[in-house]
Amino acid sequence: MAQPSRWSPANRPGGWAAIWSEHVGEFEPIITRYGRLSDFIVLPRPSVGEIGAQRCADAAIFGTGRPTLLVGDTLPTAMTDHVVIAWNGSLEASRAVFGAMPLLERAKRVTIFTALEYGAEAVDLDDLATTLRDRGIRTPEVIFPTNERSTGAALVMAGETHHATLIVMGAYTHSRLRESFLGGVTKHLLAHAPIPLLMSH
Repeated sequence: MAQPSRWSPANRPGGWAAIWSEHVGEFEPIITRYGRLSDFIVLPRPSVGEIGAQRCADAAIFGTGRPTLLVGDTLPTAMTDHVVIAWNGSLEASRAVFGAMPLLERAKRVTIFTALEYGAEAVDLDDLATTLRDRGIRTPEVIFPTNERSTGAALVMAGETHHATLIVMGAYTHSRLRESFLGGVTKHLLAHAPIPLLMSH
């Protein structure tokens, strides 16, 4: 196990600093132990067949209770240019939104996406918009999918069409086993979203 080393640039904005440390051991207990004490966790988004990356993502999402930012090989030039919130009124979605609040407060544009199957009243869109507005975050747009695509495919298309730079969503809002068989929204986004995902369970 390496000793942690501190990195704090002389002109750091807002007093932020970072700590670099290395640990040897199994993914799950290390990520769980340190992830639970973190503001949020950043990991590479797992591709199909990347067992190690998938184990890390699962440990972060299920074991820490902290928002997990999953990034691909290419990052947008400004991740907070346009943040899309995938909202279905679930506990997981709520955790994702409030975990992402520091990023939402810096976003130039925030849009809410919700599937037609839930209906605007059922997912309390007005309540969500009011809560965000009370924090100085305006959400002038709500996107409803208008085709026969699955919710996951519709969300990916909406993100591409509206030039989203980050998607905030609850992970595995149905049981994980059910999603593994049915190919749920989380699984589809992990496989196909071209932009970073901030997830919470």
